[in-house]
Formats: sequence, structure tokens, C-alpha cells
Amino acid sequence: MAGDEGNGTPKDFNECVSQDQLNESIENGQKVMTETITQAVTAAIRDLKLPETIERVDRRISNLTDWVVVSETHPPPMEEEDVVYNAHGHVDQAATREARLQHRLRTNTTDMGCTHNRAPEDPYAKVKFTIPSFFRHYDAEGYLD
Repeated sequence: MAGDEGNGTPKDFNECVSQDQLNESIENGQKVMTETITQAVTAAIRDLKLPETIERVDRRISNLTDWVVVSETHPPPMEEEDVVYNAHGHVDQAATREARLQHRLRTNTTDMGCTHNRAPEDPYAKVKFTIPSFFRHYDAEGYLD
């Protein structure tokens, strides 16, 4: 029933909200929400300090690029004993590379048998086990017998 206190309906027509007022209220609410969200996102981005982070990354990439350029333009100096000369007295690049690789291989395998910082040899480390075959035994009991 119109005007009842219990159901929350307005008693008078003047208490009703027009369609224009409702739309205006919704638009105002949306504006406030948009402004609040924009401020929150802007503050979050500002707190991330993205420009400073991007600048640091850019500097690091620039430094890495500089190091790569320097290492490409200035190869490591060749040691005199690693250099191989051809019959004309010029440096033989392929033979020099091969000699360096051979030298590196020798130095990499030099200490492989070394016992520095190792526990003493375990007498049981070289025990050999013989496992009987499973030939014609399909169950564990028959295999163990």
C-alpha cells in the first residue's frame, strides 16, 4: 500500500526521484569513482618509480654494449708460446687456435687424478656385486629360492 511505513516507499510524490536526478546522481558517482581510481593508479605508478628503473636498466645495457664493443675490438693478447708461425714468418691463426685448444685440454685434465681435499679411499668403494639373472623366474619367491 502506498504510504506504508514498513515497506520504505515514499508517502508523497515529492519524495520520489525523477529520472534526470537519478541519471545525474549516477554520473556524479561515476565521476568520483573515475577520479579516485585515476589518483590511486597514478600514485601506484609513481611509487613504482618506473622512470628511474628504466633509466638504470638503460645505463646497464649501455655499459654492457660498451664492454662487448671493447672486447670485440681488442681481443686478448696472445702469449708468445701460444703463437704458431708459418713458413713465411707470419702468425698461422688456425694452428695457433689449435695449439691453444690443446694447451687448454692439457691444463684441464692435469689435476683430475689429484686427491687434494678428498676423503681417504674407501676400502669398500670397489666391491663388485653379482646379480643373478631372472631367467625363467617370474615371481619373487622363485627367484629368491
